[in-house]
Amino acid sequence: MKMFKLSTQLNIAFFIALFIPITLATLFSIVYYNAKIKNEALNKISSELKVASIIYDNAIVEMKNIAKTYSQEKALTALFVFNLGEKLGIELAKLAPTYKVNTIVFMDTNYKVVARSSDPKKLGDIIPENIYIKKAFTGEITSGTELVPPKELEQEGIHTESLGPYIMSMTSAAPVYDRKQENIVGAVLIRRILNANEAVIQKIDDVIGKSMALFAYDTMIVSKFYEDVLPIHKMPSHILETINQGQSFEESLIRRHGYLVKYQPVFNIDNTPIGAMMIKCSANEYLETMITAILSLIGIAFIGFLLSFIIKLVIQRRILRPIKILTQGMEVISQGQYEYEIQFVSRDEMGFLASSFNTMTKQLDYSHKELKKYSEELEKRVQERTEELTKSRSEMRMILDNIPLGITTINKDKKINHEYSIFMHNLFKNHKIIKGKAFEDIYIEQGKEEEQEIARKWIDMVMSNAYAWDLIADIGPNMLIHTAHDQVFYYQNSFYPITIDNHFESLLVITKDITEQKRLELAVKTQEESHHQELEIISAIINQDRCEFENYIKEAGNILEQVNHLFETLKEDSHNIGICNTMFRLMHSLKGNSRAFKMTKLGEYAHEVEDVLSGIREKEITLTTELFDGELASDNIHSKFIKMNSIIDNAKEILKKISGEPDQDLGTRKNDTARPIKIEPEVITDLINQCDSLEKMIDGADSIKTTQHIKNILFKLTLIPLDSAYNRFKTIISDLASVCNKQVELKFEGDPVYLPDKSHHLMINSLVHILRNAVDHGLETPDIREMTGKNVKGEIVLHTQTTDHHIIIEIKDDGDGIDSEIVLKKAIAKGLIDESKAETMSPQEIIELILLPGFSTSEEVSDISGRGVGMDVVVDTVTQLSGKLEIESNLGVGTKFTIILPSISDSSRLFA
Repeated sequence: MKMFKLSTQLNIAFFIALFIPITLATLFSIVYYNAKIKNEALNKISSELKVASIIYDNAIVEMKNIAKTYSQEKALTALFVFNLGEKLGIELAKLAPTYKVNTIVFMDTNYKVVARSSDPKKLGDIIPENIYIKKAFTGEITSGTELVPPKELEQEGIHTESLGPYIMSMTSAAPVYDRKQENIVGAVLIRRILNANEAVIQKIDDVIGKSMALFAYDTMIVSKFYEDVLPIHKMPSHILETINQGQSFEESLIRRHGYLVKYQPVFNIDNTPIGAMMIKCSANEYLETMITAILSLIGIAFIGFLLSFIIKLVIQRRILRPIKILTQGMEVISQGQYEYEIQFVSRDEMGFLASSFNTMTKQLDYSHKELKKYSEELEKRVQERTEELTKSRSEMRMILDNIPLGITTINKDKKINHEYSIFMHNLFKNHKIIKGKAFEDIYIEQGKEEEQEIARKWIDMVMSNAYAWDLIADIGPNMLIHTAHDQVFYYQNSFYPITIDNHFESLLVITKDITEQKRLELAVKTQEESHHQELEIISAIINQDRCEFENYIKEAGNILEQVNHLFETLKEDSHNIGICNTMFRLMHSLKGNSRAFKMTKLGEYAHEVEDVLSGIREKEITLTTELFDGELASDNIHSKFIKMNSIIDNAKEILKKISGEPDQDLGTRKNDTARPIKIEPEVITDLINQCDSLEKMIDGADSIKTTQHIKNILFKLTLIPLDSAYNRFKTIISDLASVCNKQVELKFEGDPVYLPDKSHHLMINSLVHILRNAVDHGLETPDIREMTGKNVKGEIVLHTQTTDHHIIIEIKDDGDGIDSEIVLKKAIAKGLIDESKAETMSPQEIIELILLPGFSTSEEVSDISGRGVGMDVVVDTVTQLSGKLEIESNLGVGTKFTIILPSISDSSRLFA
């Protein structure tokens, strides 16, 4: 409103503050009183409708009383005994108009008419069964309203041609007893047909004096003042709505020649709405009241407008004129004429305002002169301060550009501010533009969406001011890793909140390049790991038989060489599960042997390779699956192979140093009195072959006998006693028992057994598998053994026996035995056999299921068990050595594994 003059503003204010509110209040009052008058009218007609309903209900009660009267009449028994129906019907025809009913019918218990008021001579008709008659035959007196089918009324002697499509009747029925009032011999049925009977409507009209009608669905049954009822707006739909919903409905039209209407549902005896009762009256009485109220309100509003207009004129004269003079004075002063004075004389507030205005102009003139002088001084001081700030900013910029730290501030919009150290471009070489960027886009390397999302959420927490800084400071992205130009850089962030009046304003971020520090730490860590590895190897050599350890290292190297070759084949044929299974078994054997020889790290790497191969076997991953940090499964396996080969090479070097002959390979040391000689099997094989060639070249039985003797001696040199591994077995059992919280005693019995080098190695691995299974699965924990009456310390016996044709090795434990039911369930669950085959298997065949590849009763995978590999390796080994494996187990007693190998009688079995 600033663009309008004050007089115009006053007129607009008058219109807004007075005219509009008074108009709205008048309209609201008119609407309010109109609604109130309408509600009062409807409430009144609702009361009248209740009266009409009461009269209607009384008429129904009257019908019931009539029926009750006939029910109690003992003389009616003669009607059924002496066939006096026609005579009684004539009497009933005379009484029916007195009772204002249309028909009175008596019937026997077979529903046959014995007397009726309509057509008394016509008897014997069968009355259709209805609810009223049924209740009468049970001894109940009933009455109510119902819609009666025309055919039923015809049976009762009532003509229905002129009654319309729907016939509404007030009906009552009562039982008729014998003279002793003990047995029901019939019933009386009384009807008041409302279609042809205005008695009820007339009685209601006499009481309330309103137009009334009864409807069945959308059809009028009977009405009073028919011509008034007919023209009601949308009458059938409102009636149907009342009947269908079983609730009252009202309609009103209060204007010229308007009306008020109320509908009330009519229910039958089972409370189902079958019709509607309607009352209608003129709205003229209420219309006159409403018009009077509206005219009164309009008159009051007009008087209010007139008084307000007079007040407005007074205000304009007493206030606007002095304000106009003051306005003119302000215009003069605004042009710089501060000496100007207003000439206005008045004793009221406006005169005082004019006097104050003149005083103000004098002070303003003085202040203007002083301000001009101060402005000149201030301009000079601002110029000096600007020069100081420019110099300070230049110095700060020079510091930021030369300090070897990344310094930025993050504003409340979570963006990097324009001021930051130039070193940021050295740190984050992939970003030419830094200012205005989001924190996570600069500080977190592209492609690491998950880390970027975490950083963004952390910044949101910081900016929200909803968390204490001490709680969230340590969970921020303090350490960053970035890659640029094929190099990895490590950055360390420090965060400092910047607050003003204890309110967070921005976040200071200081970034330091710690790449060189990290590289030194990694180098130290690598050196420490290498030193620890050397100590582990030296400890393993010192604390165990060196010859066995050398064999173990050689064997581990051979296993890795095989696995590496199989791995290259697997990469070309990644779906070949057979190759994967073979690699898995080799790794499992390497892990077990490494744990036995205290080569923990080598065992850990073998176990990790097992994990990956297990996922490939179970088809959970492939060689190209990313395991973590973008590393593929194939890369993971390859890296573990490199580390394992490094450990083995390191062990070989340490063995050379300890032997004092660094230039000699393992197994080729020179003989001296201090150390035993180790001859490789290949050398002995070559000597035996030379003896075979020599036999062909020489003659004479003595010479051939000599060469045979030499061959036998050479063959015996290749044999290794089985008991050479007994100490290793004890170590394995002791360590495993400690892990499983069990007490175990390992015993060795029987004949000495010698095996060729390769057979010895394979048999040792098989026995390790059986012994580990005996501890893990066979023997119980001490508390369970004590509960079952056994010695708390479990016992495992390794018994050996040699015969002319066989070598027999038995491993027996006194554990819980093999539960065939558990074995069968596990085999079915793992899909090793189907249920149909399981039903035909013998107990021994079920026990032998543990020899299948992939079978395991362990619920979880651990370093000890759960891989489903072990006994199948034993079976393969024994088969490879031309032997067989037998199992005996008694539940609660123990299990015995028997390995039967052919005896070694000549050199032909050396490399079998």
